[in-house]
Amino acid sequence: NENADAVFKGINRLYEGDPAPSSPFTELLNIDNGEPLGQGGMKRLVPWEGSKSASSSDYMIVVTDPRPKSVELRTAMKRLAGALSADLLAKCVVINTDTPAENRRFMKKNFSEDSGADKMTVLTDEKMDWMREYTALGEKRYSISMFILKEGRCEKIAREVEAEIMTETVKNAIRAMIR
Repeated sequence: NENADAVFKGINRLYEGDPAPSSPFTELLNIDNGEPLGQGGMKRLVPWEGSKSASSSDYMIVVTDPRPKSVELRTAMKRLAGALSADLLAKCVVINTDTPAENRRFMKKNFSEDSGADKMTVLTDEKMDWMREYTALGEKRYSISMFILKEGRCEKIAREVEAEIMTETVKNAIRAMIR
């Protein structure tokens, strides 16, 4: 069991129900300008930190992959953009290790302006600090992880998610959380 291996190796992993730290969001880079979000950007992004665009009981979907130029993550982003409604895409945050310029190029090349993908927030974690804090790196290999964060807690966590089933994973996690 991967969780037992992690405990045995002394790795502290985040589990469902654990507090979701907000401070790691401040160091993520905005792909539009390459600057860190900072305290103000974090408060606009994270619903329970006082976001004006979302109520404090709202949730956010975070999809992350530490692999540079990850074909799997890019496939997952395309599938999410095609399968999720605009309001769900607005709750999606994709975090990767590519440079802001690389992310801008990918978004411009792969998504038209009216595709709805512009509702998705893409952020850069070049130093992988956010991923370390949220234990999204994986013990054996890098892979895609999905977190649903709500009211300062990790509501749902899925690690080593394949791009082909990302949309179903997100939809099922939201369905389970809403019940």
